[in-house]
Amino acid sequence: MEDESRDLVMFDYDGVIVDSFEVFATAFIDACRLAGIGAVTTPEQVLAFDPWETIGPIDHAATIKRFEDQYKANCAAYPECVNMTGVYVTLVSGLIDLFGWDLLLTACGMDPEGFGDLTNRYSSWIQQYFDALAEADVPVVMIHDDIVWSSGPFIAP
Repeated sequence: MEDESRDLVMFDYDGVIVDSFEVFATAFIDACRLAGIGAVTTPEQVLAFDPWETIGPIDHAATIKRFEDQYKANCAAYPECVNMTGVYVTLVSGLIDLFGWDLLLTACGMDPEGFGDLTNRYSSWIQQYFDALAEADVPVVMIHDDIVWSSGPFIAP
């Protein structure tokens, strides 16, 4: 088989072959624990959450390196597969991971406008990971989010 180099972007539809979930999840969970996010127990705390204040900025260069290292490790471990790196815990998935379904949906139902403000704050924070992916020397990235389920969106857009 000839070795052909191609540019490729692969989007995940819950059928990931090899991804970098571990890279993002480890850093994300560690940052949340250090920031005391597990202490969020009320919908009001969810709506007031500001990741820039609570977690802060990521180390951009280190994040690029982690994505590149994960991609290289995947290629070495699974040379016959389409390998990638990417972000699994994005906007909605990240908020679910932070607060759980019950608190997240309660906060959304209590104050839809405040929930929109929360998602805007969180999306500006998570953008750091997309910026790092854009600069990483990897030909394939995976992006995942739980915005819509098989039965449709879980909230009105």
